[in-house]
Amino acid sequence: MHTLFNTLFFVLIITFYSVNINNKTIVESYIEARNNYDISKIVTLVDSAYQEIYYDGTLEIKDIAHLKQTILFGKEIDSKIKLVSLTSKNNTVTTLEENSNYIDSALGRKLRTFKISYTFKNGKILKQKIEPIKGHKAIVKFNDACWDTFLKFCKKHDINYQSDTMDSDLGRSLKKALGRYVDAKNTIQSNE
Repeated sequence: MHTLFNTLFFVLIITFYSVNINNKTIVESYIEARNNYDISKIVTLVDSAYQEIYYDGTLEIKDIAHLKQTILFGKEIDSKIKLVSLTSKNNTVTTLEENSNYIDSALGRKLRTFKISYTFKNGKILKQKIEPIKGHKAIVKFNDACWDTFLKFCKKHDINYQSDTMDSDLGRSLKKALGRYVDAKNTIQSNE
């Protein structure tokens, strides 16, 4: 009886450990696929009911179709995720991720870091819960001021980059508008 208990305990520990390692690998693969804009790979890593939800309940990504559009938008603006840390407990992998894109470099915005909790269903990512870390409000305030300056520039120079959806078309037109903003800023600086 004692040997049977030890064997069962050992099997449970090995199973739990391998699930945690597998979930970590899935998250690492997901981030790599996001950075490479590999939609076909991403679809194999997420559950059909996949969502990304902010800590306050706001839906960032509502479904896989929305995720695909967001990835295509991100590709146009050179969106990247830097994995800062990764831990695993039970059926949740928690990361610290730093997000950057061309908008940040063009506007001089500060990078955003989030604590992301990934939960799983049947070996796939079911959802991400996105939480800001300390200092996030100050970063948002600074970044909003940078964005407002860009919007004023666009209004002054009659630059329209708007789109009804966050997709590759919006990404291309936004990047073009940001390029005009950077060029104008560089011209002003070189004339000083």
